[in-house]
Amino acid sequence: MHRAANEMPVPWQVKFMPIIPDSQRLEALRRLGLSEPLILQSAGEQQHPYFWYRCLGPPQLVYQGAGAPDGCLLYPLWDCLDVVTAVWQPGGRLQFIEFNVQTPEEYAVLARSEQGLWARVFDLLHDDYITEQREDFVVPAQIFGFRFLDELWREYERTSHETIEQHERFLTEVVARIDAHTADQP
Repeated sequence: MHRAANEMPVPWQVKFMPIIPDSQRLEALRRLGLSEPLILQSAGEQQHPYFWYRCLGPPQLVYQGAGAPDGCLLYPLWDCLDVVTAVWQPGGRLQFIEFNVQTPEEYAVLARSEQGLWARVFDLLHDDYITEQREDFVVPAQIFGFRFLDELWREYERTSHETIEQHERFLTEVVARIDAHTADQP
């Protein structure tokens, strides 16, 4: 359902998106095969100080009535301001997505594997902690089992990031390669 920005929905037009109940969320994430460090982070157990802002669990916005994309069952992971990161399984395959609760119908697919998700997260952390060196991210990568830190770092250093488009193209290509290697594993 798409409507103009200034058009308010009437009560019978509001859709209820399928979201896993909060009380079942962590066990459901385990059944999806996600790693325990990701699940603990999603539960609000900070695994490393670098993640306090970008990956702050537990997710609250969608459980407080905020919008969510229409589609298959949604498993929220965490919030960052108005942006929710979640996982779902269209066609039975994992997809990690993010969406702004103000415009949930405009969600973005981040990755198709947990390793691809971590590539996106570590890219954001690199922006957050730009003065840090590769070595500063080794322990966080180990905590989350992120196996592609060296590849991500190497590709980042050899690629131009003068524009947002160039950076997004670089990241999309790296994540696609990682997803291709790890799509059937956490």
